[in-house]
Amino acid sequence: MYRLLIRPFLFLFDPEKVHHFSFSLIQVLAKLGLSPIFRGLYTLEDPRLEREVFGLKFKNPVGLAAGFDKNAQLYNELSDFGFGFVEIGTLTPKAQAGNPKKRLFRLKADQAIINRMGFNNEGVLAAVEQLKKEHCLHEPFPPGRLVTVGHGRRVLRASVRRPEAGPLAPRHQLGRD
Repeated sequence: MYRLLIRPFLFLFDPEKVHHFSFSLIQVLAKLGLSPIFRGLYTLEDPRLEREVFGLKFKNPVGLAAGFDKNAQLYNELSDFGFGFVEIGTLTPKAQAGNPKKRLFRLKADQAIINRMGFNNEGVLAAVEQLKKEHCLHEPFPPGRLVTVGHGRRVLRASVRRPEAGPLAPRHQLGRD
C-alpha cells in the first residue's frame, strides 16, 4: 500500500513539507491514543536483537538518526515505531533557521535524498527544557526508551561555559532502562 499509493502521493509535494506533515501526523495520531497500535505493529521483542555498546543497552540495533526530531518533541512517539534508540538534534548552542529553502532534494532515480538543511533547530537549551518537561533528564527513564543527542562540537564548548546546558555536556545518553 505504501509503495503503491502513499509514496507516490507524498512525492507530489516538497520533501521538507512532507517531513513537517509526517511529523504533525505522528503527533496527532499519538494524541488520539494510537501509539499502542504502532507499538504492536512495529516493536519486535527478541533477545537476539539486543546489543550492548560502550555500556549502553539497545533493544535492537536499528535507530533513528538525528534530523527527524530536531528539538526533542517527538522522540517518545518515534520510539513506538520499534527503534532501538532515537537520536534528537542536531543541536546548536543557539537557535538557528538553517539554510535558505529549498534545501531538501529527492533523487528519485537513486532512491536518495540530499539534505542541505543546515542544522535548523531551536537550540540546545530549548531541547534541554523539552527533555526536562518529559522527565528524560532524570532516572528512571521510561522502559524501552533510549535517547541520544546529535550535536556539533560547539554545543559541548557552550555546555562547559553555560551550566544550564550541562545535562548535554557530560553524556550523550539521556536515559536507559
